[in-house]
Amino acid sequence: MSDEDPIPGWSPDLSIDQGLIDADHQYLFNLTAAFMSGGRQFNTPDQAYDLVHRLVEYASIHFRREEALLARINYPDAIDHHLEHIRLEDGLAEIQKTVITTSGDQLAFVSDLMGALINEWLVTHIRSYDLPMKAYVEQLRQSARNTPPIDDLTLL
Repeated sequence: MSDEDPIPGWSPDLSIDQGLIDADHQYLFNLTAAFMSGGRQFNTPDQAYDLVHRLVEYASIHFRREEALLARINYPDAIDHHLEHIRLEDGLAEIQKTVITTSGDQLAFVSDLMGALINEWLVTHIRSYDLPMKAYVEQLRQSARNTPPIDDLTLL
């Protein structure tokens, strides 16, 4: 990602569930935007590492949450989706290792690595892997709305 490339941002067309998954995605967009905007201004690799570490930790939480939703909606491509999460986590781990071993003058390179992964993850992954879940989430939501109340508590 060059200096001219925009930092990818959240937009409503990326909405999956109007809930936790969307909130996670928005947080991740904000966190990565902070990394990209500050990447060439860090004074030390430790400053970059702190932000990358937060991204790695939150991504792990988000992927587990998303995979729980995949199970709940009986998503047919859940295994492929899980494998994609592993691939993205591996990419983040490589960037984290690079940040640990980089010298201060290589932070622009780290920023470029991060930019490529961010674009792939937060734009391509969400559009290609997450958005197809939306129909299944909506189907679950509709099913819940159409479930009649239990009128006779003696059944329990």
